[in-house]
Amino acid sequence: MPGVRELAALQQAEEQLAQGQARLKEIARALAEPAALLAKRMEVASAEAKVQELRRQLRLHEEEANLIRAKKRAGEEKLYSGTVTNPRELRNLQMEGETLSRRLAQLEDDILSLMLALDEANSALATAAQELAALEGENAERVAALQAQQAELGVQVQKLQAELGRLRGLLPPGLLQRYESLKARKGGRAVALVRGENCQACGVQLPTHVIQRLKQGGELVLCPACGRILCPP
Repeated sequence: MPGVRELAALQQAEEQLAQGQARLKEIARALAEPAALLAKRMEVASAEAKVQELRRQLRLHEEEANLIRAKKRAGEEKLYSGTVTNPRELRNLQMEGETLSRRLAQLEDDILSLMLALDEANSALATAAQELAALEGENAERVAALQAQQAELGVQVQKLQAELGRLRGLLPPGLLQRYESLKARKGGRAVALVRGENCQACGVQLPTHVIQRLKQGGELVLCPACGRILCPP
């Protein structure tokens, strides 16, 4: 029957379009940054914050240590200058110097610990940043490949949509309506190709009289088993 081959071509184009559109959705999802990259970015940000905090603490400790050294030096100068003769005042200067010395010693220990921690934090940051750069490079290559595929599929989808419009324009409205009705009832496949003497949709061997009707080509022939429109080879 005229139009059967166009129906088969229409069905094939619809299936290809559906596959292309599904793949485009997959690509759109795949273009999102992978979890490993996001996690590594967070790790680098955390490492940077830790370095900044250690630097802040180190700066505060060094500033306090410098102030204490200056205060201690001023007290010692006053203590040994000979200008202070009152025993009680001398004792107070000595006690204050001892207190400042203890605080300075503690600060110097803390500064050393902070410097060691800062070295470790800088090393961890450098490692994380290097790993992040590698992941970003891999992701950039992956994204470029996906975007190229996306562009190519976009062109194919546009061509298929144009082809579908052309094929639909060739088909009689009644035949097209019957095709759509069958497609809705048959899981999206209204047309079945015939290979040899078998329906390719359900696999049933077609009776001789059905094959003969197909060869005559004057009518719409349905598979007696699955009810789909048969298209001869």
